[in-house]
Amino acid sequence: MSLTGWLVLAYPGPPETTNCGDETFHDWHLEIFEKPSDHAPQVGDPTPIICEITPRTERIIYRDGVRIQSLAGFFRLQDASYRATGHAAQKVRVTGYLLWEDQHSGSAEVGWTIQRFGRNGLHQPWRSTAWEIHPVMKVEVIHKASYTTPPTTAADNGSLFAVIVSNAAGSVTSNNATLTVH
Repeated sequence: MSLTGWLVLAYPGPPETTNCGDETFHDWHLEIFEKPSDHAPQVGDPTPIICEITPRTERIIYRDGVRIQSLAGFFRLQDASYRATGHAAQKVRVTGYLLWEDQHSGSAEVGWTIQRFGRNGLHQPWRSTAWEIHPVMKVEVIHKASYTTPPTTAADNGSLFAVIVSNAAGSVTSNNATLTVH
């Protein structure tokens, strides 16, 4: 499956049991948004779809010449603060497996817009759906010439934001993100 959207925010995930709780052997979280943003997430902003690069797929993506620091508009640091990367968020196509993340399916984590920042400094809710692309197998930059004309209907290319979010919370009208099943 592929998702096309704007890579506004990237950050290393926390230690997880799937990665043996290792502090350095972690997933990279990519927050893919329907529209670009010139700022780190704020209250009132829409929530993203989460995509995760695992330690097992990171090397393959790196060998393809992908550098997350050159694609994301912002990084979230370990202390939950944000740092601008020095350039705008890039439009990317992320390809991988569709995964339902049941651990993150509660109403405190899933919602349409950011309502607040928690004591831990993280935005809440922090995702538009518990569906995510995990693991990410490929990241491609979509150049401006490729996205000057959006699809005319969600049925033309499928809308991942519409398809994924409708599975979680009803229907959405969006043509800016595309879904391709391989």
